[in-house]
Amino acid sequence: MLKKLLKYEWKATARYFLPVYGLLFAMAAASRISWLFSEIDSVWNRVVEVTLLMGYIFLFAGVFVATFIVIAYRFYKNMFTDEGYLTFTLPVSIKDLLLSKTIIAFVWTILSTIIAILSIMILMLGYVQFGPLFQQFGEFWNELMRAMDAYAPHSWLVATEVLLLIILSLVGWVLKIYASFAVGQLTGKHKILLAVGAYFGFGVVEQFLGTALLLALPYLDYTAISQMDAVVVGEIILLVLLLFQL
Repeated sequence: MLKKLLKYEWKATARYFLPVYGLLFAMAAASRISWLFSEIDSVWNRVVEVTLLMGYIFLFAGVFVATFIVIAYRFYKNMFTDEGYLTFTLPVSIKDLLLSKTIIAFVWTILSTIIAILSIMILMLGYVQFGPLFQQFGEFWNELMRAMDAYAPHSWLVATEVLLLIILSLVGWVLKIYASFAVGQLTGKHKILLAVGAYFGFGVVEQFLGTALLLALPYLDYTAISQMDAVVVGEIILLVLLLFQL
């Protein structure tokens, strides 16, 4: 049943994301084409060039805004409106419903980031040689891995924890949106307003805990820490960050 829920959620959200992605690519291509005529000294040409570039910047930011709005809208509509009545009549558990929505929201968040990066590549096509750039990055990455293996043989654990931290951060962001709407249902009126307040309230709590952790740093036993392996210290820091995401 989870597979069917994932398929349904994917189709229901794709109709919002795909047009936005297409518009972003189209605007990036149009803006790049307009730069081909930048040598023409014309007011009209400058107006078109600036307009297309501003449109691209607007859509670039809009991709991330749309990601947030669609994730929030789909959850609210599918769970707390009249459509939610039909949702809860399905022979599926609440766990599967939340899991399917969280997975799809996570995938769209990653895709939005990738699409935004690809649009930048389209915009800069011809100005930046991406082949040599990727080659240099690959060489840098190999050198970094060799240096880390030489300095700390278990550094791959830190890299794994960093990846896990990124994943949990994105999942935590999605779940914070869901939790905000759940809090908003605690009142009979102004549910959306309360959900928005809860979202920012969660952010304040996160900032408070982060600040408390920073303030506690001066009281740590740095003599003991200095005797630890660098990888061990890195793992401790990452584990603390992981706890904040759970």
